[in-house]
Amino acid sequence: MFTPCSPGILDAAPQGITGQDGSYLAELLLEKGYNIHGLARRDASQEGVNAGNIRNVGDKITIHKGDITDPHGLAKTLGDISPDEIYHLAAQSHVSQSFATPSYTMQVNALGTLNLLQAIVSCGLQAKVRLYNASTSELFGGSDDPSILLNEQSLFAPRSPYAISKQAAHWLVRNYRESQGLWAVNGILFNHESARRGSGFVTMRIARGVAARVLSRTDMPLTLAGVDMARDWGHSRDYVRGMWMMLQQNQPRDMVLATGKLRTVHEFAEAAFAHVGIQLRLVSLSFPLTFTVNNASVGAIDRFEQG
Repeated sequence: MFTPCSPGILDAAPQGITGQDGSYLAELLLEKGYNIHGLARRDASQEGVNAGNIRNVGDKITIHKGDITDPHGLAKTLGDISPDEIYHLAAQSHVSQSFATPSYTMQVNALGTLNLLQAIVSCGLQAKVRLYNASTSELFGGSDDPSILLNEQSLFAPRSPYAISKQAAHWLVRNYRESQGLWAVNGILFNHESARRGSGFVTMRIARGVAARVLSRTDMPLTLAGVDMARDWGHSRDYVRGMWMMLQQNQPRDMVLATGKLRTVHEFAEAAFAHVGIQLRLVSLSFPLTFTVNNASVGAIDRFEQG
C-alpha cells in the first residue's frame, strides 16, 4: 500500500484541495508524512475557492488540474496517482445557491461523487484505496425543537437541492461500500468555519463586517437574514483531523462530527463584534424570523478506535 519510490510514505489525494477544508487537510497530512496529490479546478480562484489557501504548502504538494464532473479525466488522474487515501471534498456547498442552480448542484455533488466512485473501480483501486466522502448535517433538515439530538441513526429530511444532492452522494458511497467492497465512509459534518471560509457564508460576512467597522470603511448597519437560526459551529482544523481519524479505523463506518453546542447567528455576530469592543443593537426587522436547529449528539467522537 506504499509508493515504491518513497517507502513508508502514504499517498493521499484530496479532491477540492484549495478550499477551506482541503487546505487544512493538506497541512495535516504533510505533518504526518504523506505524499499529497490534490485535484483543483482550472478556475479555482472563483468564489468560495481560493488557491491562496495553499500558498504555505504549495511547493510540497502536487496539484492536478481537473474537474469532478469529468469522469474520463478523473479516472486518468486516479490511475496515474494510485493513491492510498482519497478525501472527497469537492462540492457546490452553498445552500442558497443550490436553489438558483439546482441542476449544477446535482451534477457536481451527486454525479461528481458517482464519477469518483466509478473511477476508483475502473482503475482497480477498490482493494487498495480508502475513501472519505464529505457528507453534511443538512441531510437532517431542521427542527424547531433544540432538545432533539441527531446522530448516525437519525432520519434524513433534506430541505434544499444542496441537501438532496448530498444525500444522493451519501447513499452512493454506502452502495459502493456494500456492492463493490470499497473501503469508504461518510463524514456527516456540522458547520465548521475558519479564516479561509468563502465570502458567501454568513460567518465570513460577519467577520468582514467587523473588519470593515474597525477599519472605518463603513458606518452602514450589518444586514443579516435569519438571525435566530441556530447552528453547531466548530473550527475546520479540528474537523479535518476527524476526517483523517475516520480513515484510520479498522472498519469503515459513517460518523457524525460536531461540537454538540448550539449558537444562533445573532449570538455569533454579537460575539464577533464584542471581540473588538463593539456592542450590537438589533434595530429593525422587515421579514419574519424562522428558528431551525441542527443539534448533534457528540457520542460518535468518543467511539474512535485508538491505535
